[in-house]
Amino acid sequence: MRVAIECTEGDKVMRAEGYTKDISAKGCLAVVPQAFAVGLRVRVINLVNQNASDAYLIWRGHESPAGWEMGIELHEPMEDFWGLDF
Repeated sequence: MRVAIECTEGDKVMRAEGYTKDISAKGCLAVVPQAFAVGLRVRVINLVNQNASDAYLIWRGHESPAGWEMGIELHEPMEDFWGLDF
């Protein structure tokens, strides 16, 4: 599923678009072309249905040609954030 990750640093909004490798009701494993710091509070946007949720980066894996693997925990997401039933 296509996603965007956004965070604010000072008055600047950083945004990276990528895709998920795995999703759950409470988070996802995403691949994005930009590395973000573990522990950072971000906003995740589901680019398929435009739903958005606050989240935390809880894990950063290896970099591949496609980008960085990121473990993301959604913070109080709406029930149908992904548009799927779990």
